[in-house]
Amino acid sequence: MSAPDHPAVPAPWWPPEADARHLQARLLVLETRVRQLLDAGHDRAPRFSLDPSPARPGEANVENAAHPPRGPMEEWADRAEREEGGALRLHRLQRAFGLDGTELDAWIAAAAPHLDCRFAALYREFEGVGPFGHATPALTARLAGLPDTAAYALWGATAPLRAGGLADLTGPSETGFLARPLLPAHRIVAFTTGDDQLDDALLPAARLVEAPLVVPGVCAEHTVRQLAAAAAASVPFVYVRQHPGAHVLEAAAATAGGGHRVLHLDLGRTGPPEDAAPVLAAARREAHLRGCPLIAGPVEALDTSHDDTRTRHELLRVLTSPAAHGTPAPLILFGSKPWDHSAPDPAPLRIDAPSPTAEDRRRLWEHRLAGTPLAQRAHTWARFPLPPRQAGQAVTSAVHRARVEARPVTDADLRTAIRAHTAPELEHLARRIVPAATLDDLVLPPGPRAEVEHLLVRARHRDLVLGTWRMSPGNARGHGVVALFSGPSGTGKTLAAEALAHALGGDLYVVNLATVVDKYIGETEKNLDRVLTHAAHAPGVLLFDEADALFSRRSAVKDAHDRHANTQTAHLLQRLEAFEGVAVLTTNLTGNIDDAFTRRLDSITHFPLPDAVQRRTLWHVCLGPHAPRSPALDLDRVAAAFPLAGGSIRSCAVSAAYRAADRDAPVTTRDLVDAIETEYRKLGRLVDADTFDAHRAAAAPTAGPAPAPAR
Repeated sequence: MSAPDHPAVPAPWWPPEADARHLQARLLVLETRVRQLLDAGHDRAPRFSLDPSPARPGEANVENAAHPPRGPMEEWADRAEREEGGALRLHRLQRAFGLDGTELDAWIAAAAPHLDCRFAALYREFEGVGPFGHATPALTARLAGLPDTAAYALWGATAPLRAGGLADLTGPSETGFLARPLLPAHRIVAFTTGDDQLDDALLPAARLVEAPLVVPGVCAEHTVRQLAAAAAASVPFVYVRQHPGAHVLEAAAATAGGGHRVLHLDLGRTGPPEDAAPVLAAARREAHLRGCPLIAGPVEALDTSHDDTRTRHELLRVLTSPAAHGTPAPLILFGSKPWDHSAPDPAPLRIDAPSPTAEDRRRLWEHRLAGTPLAQRAHTWARFPLPPRQAGQAVTSAVHRARVEARPVTDADLRTAIRAHTAPELEHLARRIVPAATLDDLVLPPGPRAEVEHLLVRARHRDLVLGTWRMSPGNARGHGVVALFSGPSGTGKTLAAEALAHALGGDLYVVNLATVVDKYIGETEKNLDRVLTHAAHAPGVLLFDEADALFSRRSAVKDAHDRHANTQTAHLLQRLEAFEGVAVLTTNLTGNIDDAFTRRLDSITHFPLPDAVQRRTLWHVCLGPHAPRSPALDLDRVAAAFPLAGGSIRSCAVSAAYRAADRDAPVTTRDLVDAIETEYRKLGRLVDADTFDAHRAAAAPTAGPAPAPAR
């Protein structure tokens, strides 16, 4: 078997496809060495001796085979490397992972069958190589002109080639270290061929974020300054404690400078913690390969369902341990909790990212709305705590909607776009309701109505009073607004929460107890913590309907169940006090709510049953402007005779409308009386047949008699 002729040096000698031709040249050099080694060993790989004495008879050609004479292709590759320097991908790979020339040669030898199928056939001819033609540690050492034993240093677990994730050993360990097949990382192989796509293992948990120039209002300015100082000082590892509303990703991207990228890894989307290690390792390798910062978080997502500290520490070790011996890629972790001092080394530089102020948000919206008719009213939108990226997406969506309809962008366009871009995670734990009711739809006595309107004033001006004027009673309290609506069922508590959300320009999120309450100890608290965290960033109102199920009164501890219930209530007390959003609790049984909650509530409003005048208004509102009414419809009689709550009145109005539709006639007083009798039976209330018959008889005659309900 003879060595192939060297290809002629192209003219011009260095074409535009520098990386491709450079890789081709290195593979041709490798092929020459493989064929010369095969010829020297008579189709068997030569055995190298550690004896420095002259080669024994019959082995005089082994040294020449290991160090073949340099041909035109080698000289061509060397000249290319001198001219192009660090711009070549193989050199970027070498610099990123701290490889020396021998280690780079060894990796190219391992990757050759995955770059050119001819090498699989060549490798099969060597002793100890599996049927698929993979390289082995021993073979890569021989091709680099080293003895077999040098493979331990090249491919050990802590060597750059393995620690950096460039390749790994496969096959059974019984095969022996030197003869185990080597599998190069697909991402690294693709990178050398010019592929710049993210590693498949990182999808959908990671994305590349274009580093913009500093966006006004991105977060507190001193956070950006601290991150910039850490980058200038080449600090390899930073942990940012993210307070509610702070946007660490945007701050880190702004710190990187215009035109650069950062790799963002969402730790909440890496799968179960016990399976996340390969994804974290792939992200670390990707950041080294691209030479860009890696920002990952939130760290709390690494917790297992049973708070397995050991698993969390192992995952942190994957992220924070040096993935290579070359140029380190800066790592920025963020989370809402203080750094765990029991976590493995290295210890990070710790930075606090405070919540953005109202002025920060105003500057952000002013920047995003520049060039639109809404720019002069940026302060109005500052109450929507969207991250900069989502704020930009919302503005773009609103502008596109208006452009399609050939009109200027309006408040309604932007409000609709904001709803579509906020709190998607919250919808997994709460039911989202786009509010249709307004404050005008509330039928309440003057006292409760004034309290609801004052709650709206608190929600609108909390940033000014608690933030700018610093009227917050302590650092432990958040800037949220929490109210309790109490009263009998059907008196308008939920409707008032919906109207409040409408007035604030957001949505109503009704907490789903089925997805929050968990039978395992500690899981309910974690779910509630996620609900309150996501709701703090959602423009709208969080509603805990039938709140006494969660905010129950603490009792004397008699067993483990009592202790767990009391712990859950205590956790809610602390968490609700630090809440940053707007929340409404509703209950029919105020006495079941723990007294400690009342001190933490901004407002307690009692919703009484409506009187006759209010019931008359409720009948008029519930029948609406579109349903046809008989001229003889007597709402005053119905309102005075039958004491019902607003929810029951609405049910009766709908039932009466169905009766009228079935007759193809307007709604009559008799329809209402029949519907009320049915509602009384449904509620288990006493039904006096004579009373109902008297009201039917007093009703004006209709075109067609309405049948009385079955008794």
